[in-house]
Amino acid sequence: MFSNSRLGFKRLDVSPLLAVCSRLRECGDDTIEPPWPQPDVVPAGGTIWNMYTERQLARRIEAIYRQAITAYEQIVTRWFPSFRHRLQRAVTLPARLHLVLGPSEFRARRAQPKLSEWWEPLPTGSKSHVEVSISGDESTKFTLPSREILEENLSRLVELRPDARSWIGINFKVGLVFEELDVDAIRATAFEWLSDDLKRNSWLN
Repeated sequence: MFSNSRLGFKRLDVSPLLAVCSRLRECGDDTIEPPWPQPDVVPAGGTIWNMYTERQLARRIEAIYRQAITAYEQIVTRWFPSFRHRLQRAVTLPARLHLVLGPSEFRARRAQPKLSEWWEPLPTGSKSHVEVSISGDESTKFTLPSREILEENLSRLVELRPDARSWIGINFKVGLVFEELDVDAIRATAFEWLSDDLKRNSWLN
């Protein structure tokens, strides 16, 4: 199959797509669903998040960050295996990534949504996963989890990762929701996490 692009025609391998279509036909299905939750609000101008209800945006963010964790782990495994034991997120994993979307009713108030992010360590051998909740806080300041929650998770992290006791810490931050919730957001998130890890060790300015 050929596809037109700004660089001219190029050949595309569609065999994986044909295999998917074949499996769908065997199951009696005739549609291919998008890999991530799609917009559920009729566009009326504005930014990308105005195309989602709060709940649907939370589902999309969950899917994006779940893939970002996978991408981060793949990057570390492929390019930084010798330093893995000193990369804070790599040592923290497996973990439950808590994301809180807010402030509440940001669509109705035309406010740019933010994400509060913090990591809860899980026992070795567990599977990392993402939990997204919607904040009931109407404040546009949108703060981080309480100090008690962070201290409790640090204690658990030290308990679960005793070899890193002398230097490990909790990862947390508040940031804006990406305007493009796609593969670029996955890539940017994974590299941001890696960059933070490297900077903590003074390996990156």
